[in-house]
Amino acid sequence: MKALWENAMLSGRQRQLPAWVRWGEVALVTAVGIALGFLISPQDPFFAHGSFPWVMAASLLVALRYGFYAGFISASAVVIALVWYEGFLRGHPLPYGFMVGLMTMTMLTGEFSDYWQRHLHVLRRENRYLIERLEAFTRSYHLLRVSHDQIEIQLAGSTVSLRGALRALYRELAPDRLGQVLDETAAQRVLNLMAQHGSLQQAALAGMEGDQVAARPLARLGRMDSVEGDDPLVRAAVSRRQMVTVRPDEQDAAGSRYLAAIPLVDFEGRVHGLVAVAAMPFFAFEERVLRLLAVLAGRTADMILLRERVPQAEDEEQAVFWVQLQRAAVDAVEHRVASSLVVLSLPDDDTGRRLAELVTRMRRGLDLVLTQEGASLKVLVLLPLTDALGLNGYLQRLRDEVRKLTGAELDRLPVTLATHEIVDEKALRDFLRAQGMEVAWSAR
Repeated sequence: MKALWENAMLSGRQRQLPAWVRWGEVALVTAVGIALGFLISPQDPFFAHGSFPWVMAASLLVALRYGFYAGFISASAVVIALVWYEGFLRGHPLPYGFMVGLMTMTMLTGEFSDYWQRHLHVLRRENRYLIERLEAFTRSYHLLRVSHDQIEIQLAGSTVSLRGALRALYRELAPDRLGQVLDETAAQRVLNLMAQHGSLQQAALAGMEGDQVAARPLARLGRMDSVEGDDPLVRAAVSRRQMVTVRPDEQDAAGSRYLAAIPLVDFEGRVHGLVAVAAMPFFAFEERVLRLLAVLAGRTADMILLRERVPQAEDEEQAVFWVQLQRAAVDAVEHRVASSLVVLSLPDDDTGRRLAELVTRMRRGLDLVLTQEGASLKVLVLLPLTDALGLNGYLQRLRDEVRKLTGAELDRLPVTLATHEIVDEKALRDFLRAQGMEVAWSAR
């Protein structure tokens, strides 16, 4: 498209013909114009004494095609031929008015051609720039379209990410909206959230009565008036303390009325309730959506556990951090959800406190920051849902912000930086121990 458009726009002059071709054409057109004059009017071949000077047409054509200089040379050649023929061969008086008029009209025509050729050149450059921008935009659009199609395939049945789902969960189960136990209001908010992110159609959330699932649900979607505690999927989910599912085409063979049973198990392994799913769209019944629901159930159980423990905890912020850290280790093992931990050992002075404040300001929506004072100032940053690539991006932003704050590189400051990608509980405990921190890890 670009080549065809430019070819249509360019004149013979802008096509960059070889010089010998251009000047050969100038000479040929001029010579043909003079020759036609001798052929048509042998007595007055230059039409100097006729009603119209037709020999001027050759020079005007040259001036229009190639501009001022080519037209001037063509007109000069015609004038020289006229002087030679009329003055030297025939001895007639020279028509000075005709010669001046020929040169003037040719130069004006050439200047007109040059002006518009320059104007067209500017327009062509602008047009070429716009075409290049259009091609770049088209390529970007198609890349974005392909990427968008892939995302639609990956997120079929869901319009939000796990990160967005967790943000919504923490917002719904904020301390001021959640009591000491999971009541009906909070349970309905949790179930609605799961329905939004997992496309649930019929489901119920029931609490626990001892080791058994309560028959009367705390919250429901669709026609789910009760939860059968003796259902095979429900019994298996409670005993295994993990989500149990059955494919729709095998549901009758399994003897269960449910497609999935998702227990609310905290990081210590205590079951606080169960979500029984009786109906959901086929396209949503896939590993990614089910894993998201299991993660939401586990985080809900942790929030319930936190509400039980926070009144007895000396430091609420510290309790929340360690609970979320242990949950990150559990999710890494059970659901392959990546998280990362950053530990900074800072000097206990003004610079260290400024850096600690900087790290706190850099906290994203789900990030947790814990500051511990002692022989040195330790700042722990938990980055949920952050793999090695995301961790590198965070560290680069940290280095950039430290450079803006202090004017020095982070590596040149008296700061010790350690990072760990959370993959299991044992590796996490070993990392914390290497940083001089002993944590009482809850048995699961």
